[in-house]
Amino acid sequence: IDSTSNYIEDEYCFTLGNLATICSIRTNYEKADAYFSILFKKIPTEITQQNIALTLNYITNLNKLKQYQKCNEEMQHALIVFGVKIKSFSQFKTQEIVVACYLNDIKKLGTLLAIDFENLQPFERIFYRLFYCIYFLMQEEFELAFTEIQNLQRSKLMNEIDAHFSEIAQFMFICIKHLTAKGWKNRLSEKANNEIKEANLKIIQANIPMFLNYTPYLWMKEKIGL
Repeated sequence: IDSTSNYIEDEYCFTLGNLATICSIRTNYEKADAYFSILFKKIPTEITQQNIALTLNYITNLNKLKQYQKCNEEMQHALIVFGVKIKSFSQFKTQEIVVACYLNDIKKLGTLLAIDFENLQPFERIFYRLFYCIYFLMQEEFELAFTEIQNLQRSKLMNEIDAHFSEIAQFMFICIKHLTAKGWKNRLSEKANNEIKEANLKIIQANIPMFLNYTPYLWMKEKIGL
C-alpha cells in the first residue's frame, strides 16, 4: 500500500492483528505477544479501539502466557473503552473465569459461573461445568466436585454432542476421584499417580492442540503436580 494512503494504519493494524492471532492459535504465545506489542505501540488508539476482536484476542493471549494480573488490568480497561458491549462476547466471559480462577478470587468465580447454561454453546457448557468442578476443588468441597464431573460424563454433552471431550473429562474424573479420597494435603499413592499419568498420556497421544492448551486441563495438571 502506498505509504501516503489514508488507510495505511488501518491495514497495518489489520495485518499485525492477524499475525498475532494466528501465532496465538498455533500456540506461539510469545511471538503473538511481540506482534501485539508492536501493534499497540505503533497504531493510534482511535484505530485499535474500533476492534473488539483485537482486544479479546490480546486478552486471551495474555492468559495463555499466564500473565493473569496484566490480563485483569487489560480487561478492566476494555470495560472502560467498550462498555458492557464487550461483556456480551463469550470469549470475554471465559477469560474472566480464567483470571478469577488463577488470581484465586473464589467469590468472583462463583458469580461468573452462576448463569443459565442453556444459553451457552455445547463446548462452552463443558468449559463452564469443568470450571464448576474447579470452583468446588478450590474450596475443598471434593464430594461436590466429584458429583459434578460424574454428571458431566453422564450428560448428553459427553455422549452425543461433544464426545471428543471425553478424554479431558476422564482425566478430570480420575484426578477428582483421588482428591476426594485424599484431599490436597495428603500424598497420593503410587497406584493413583500411575492412573492419573495414564489418563494424561491418552490426552497427549490424542494430540489435539486445543486440548493440550485447554485451561481446565492445564489447571488440574498444575495442581496435581504433573
